[in-house]
Amino acid sequence: MPPVKNPFLLRLVLSGIQVFVGASITSAQKPIETYHPKPNTNSIRKPPPPAPGELIVATSLAGATVELFNGPKGRERLRGSAVSDERQQAVFTGLPAGRYRLSVKHDDYEPFVTDCVIRAGRGLPVVAKLVPRFGFLTISSDQLHPETPVLIDGKPLAAEAVRRNEKTVSIKVPLGRRRVVIVQKGFRSIDREFEIVADAPVPLVLTEAQRMLDVTAPAGARVYVNGVASGTLPAAGRLGIPLPRAESYTLSIEAEGFENFTKSFISSDFDADDRAALAPDLKRIVFSKAFSDSFAEGLAYWNAPTEWRAGQGRLAVRGAQPGFIRDRQYRNFNLELDLTLVNGKGAAWLLRARNEKTFYLFQLSGPNGATPNTFRCFKIENGVSTLLKSDRIVQKLDVPKDQLHIVIEAREGRVTHSLSLLSAPAVQPIPVSVLEDASLGYGGIGLTAVDGEEFDVFQVVVLPVD
Repeated sequence: MPPVKNPFLLRLVLSGIQVFVGASITSAQKPIETYHPKPNTNSIRKPPPPAPGELIVATSLAGATVELFNGPKGRERLRGSAVSDERQQAVFTGLPAGRYRLSVKHDDYEPFVTDCVIRAGRGLPVVAKLVPRFGFLTISSDQLHPETPVLIDGKPLAAEAVRRNEKTVSIKVPLGRRRVVIVQKGFRSIDREFEIVADAPVPLVLTEAQRMLDVTAPAGARVYVNGVASGTLPAAGRLGIPLPRAESYTLSIEAEGFENFTKSFISSDFDADDRAALAPDLKRIVFSKAFSDSFAEGLAYWNAPTEWRAGQGRLAVRGAQPGFIRDRQYRNFNLELDLTLVNGKGAAWLLRARNEKTFYLFQLSGPNGATPNTFRCFKIENGVSTLLKSDRIVQKLDVPKDQLHIVIEAREGRVTHSLSLLSAPAVQPIPVSVLEDASLGYGGIGLTAVDGEEFDVFQVVVLPVD
């Protein structure tokens, strides 16, 4: 700066410098006030709130209870609850972002629990894999009656565990190895163990039971059901007889040395397993004493058909209907018959007759008979005829009105016939036939005319043999 020559000007400059320096020092000692204008809040935009999220739960079945919780661990609060619909889904909307706990429950499945995180404005799909607690037994609704109990491990099922429709009954059973018992009248019982697994129903079939009758009687006794031979008692004296299904049965037992026994059964006599037992107290037979009849009193001692005629020492046997000596039974005996062949066709008699349909039939055919000059032995059982043997007769039977004397010896399973003729006297009757058969050991004695035979009997004599 060039020197100031004017003193006045110099003083003026120095005064200005002092004023400037003083003002600067004063300004440095006092704070400087700053001006802050107030903002205009009406002109500032707030940020939008976060968008809610959504949870879609697939449950694999309808009717499951779905619950959603959130909050600090141990203090979760129920956020929402729903039941899965027919689409097997439950949907929760309007969920704030955050962590949630999902619970899915159903009575037939183990509970499903999981944690999930909902993010703002986004949907979260969750598949709840439910593990079954039960399996099923299935059976046709036509077989299992509604009132039939089903036992699982010895305990009856609750009514709600059995679901029935027109075709099938589904039985809900806990998983694992289970003992199943079903007892229903008319069907074979089910009592066995099954392994019950999920998603694999176990099919059951009730098989119609074979109705059985357990008979206890002496060995060798014959059993008849509704007139049909149904078995012979073995040495042990017990026999199981299968029966056709019917509302009623008539049972008969015939045992050597005992009176015939008859009893009727109906369906209600059989137990739940369709079995019934019979152990009758059979009455021993008291065999008859000696018998002789020359028909002086007609048919007083006979159960005779209407075609027969008797009197004045003669019995006229006509027709195939047999007649029997009344109320007489014999085991071992000698029988003698005196008779004549009226039309030459022959004569016939019955031995050890149990009834009118079971007996031995012996037929002597004359010269005009179906099989001339033969002697045939038959066993008739329940009306069914079996030819046991046939023998040729050597004597001549063609003498008109000849009288035949027939001698019969019955011993256990052996029956012997001998014959003598009035027209050809002999010291001893000539043997005609020997039958060996032990099927019928005792019974009544009778006469009959078969194949159009007509014969007259003059005397009948029976002598029992001890």
